[in-house]
Amino acid sequence: PSFQSALAHRLLDSWQHPPLFVMPADRETRHQHLHFASSPFDCSAARAVNGQAVILRLEPHGSYEVLLQRRSESMPVMPGHLAAIGGRRDHTDTDSRFTAMREVEEETGLLFQSLRWEVEPVKFAEGAKVDWYVMLVQSPRFAERAHSRWEVADARHVLPLLPASATLAECFGHLWLPVWDLAHIDELQQPLMGGLVKRVWEAVTHLQWVLSELGGGCAKVCDAGAVGTGGSDTIWISAETGSGDASVGCRGVGSEQHEQSLVPQAPRCTDPHAGATGVDVIWISD
Repeated sequence: PSFQSALAHRLLDSWQHPPLFVMPADRETRHQHLHFASSPFDCSAARAVNGQAVILRLEPHGSYEVLLQRRSESMPVMPGHLAAIGGRRDHTDTDSRFTAMREVEEETGLLFQSLRWEVEPVKFAEGAKVDWYVMLVQSPRFAERAHSRWEVADARHVLPLLPASATLAECFGHLWLPVWDLAHIDELQQPLMGGLVKRVWEAVTHLQWVLSELGGGCAKVCDAGAVGTGGSDTIWISAETGSGDASVGCRGVGSEQHEQSLVPQAPRCTDPHAGATGVDVIWISD
């Protein structure tokens, strides 16, 4: 019944709101701009599996914000949840990187061809049947209407349930949230995709390592309370230029700074627990 309801909702939405543009009949031509080469910073090679994307941007104060999607209540899997963006592999997809980027374009309307990249899609983790990618974008632009808008719900309705730092994204059904506030969401009021907080932190960690390899600097990442250190001081991840090392530090008012190595080497890709909890395979039915 839930699948039939989702299908009926999609057909009705397509009839009431036809696409504003004509898609090329040739799928390969339509998605040519979504082919990204493998990255030397990939934790392992892209596979022919499902794909998920963690999309980050730097907000004016120098902190990372993550793009979250509010899934439609009619979806058979995780209805109404806040989630990353991605989905199931299509048989014509070349690999999981292509799958993830195709899903991003279809569900958000992100205009890849006009995008100013900070870091192109890099694989940072994998589960039993899904590869995860992180991308850092600058001033992203979105189409007026996404191709698969029926899969998402109006994000305005959940803003009162989220930290005050949450802002509506330029694409329907999505919002931007500073990464440190992700752990402050009350999941009894607004459920999250299973393992989402963990995956976003893994994405940020891998991204900081990439930036350190590229000679990048330091981005403020989180509030101390978000990672259980107690208090409300600032935590940041600093990349040591040229050393390939990144560390996390916390400085309290009038106290010493404490640091611990966060990414002493290229992060490994495979999660030994992936698939055991269903976090990484839950999108198979999507």
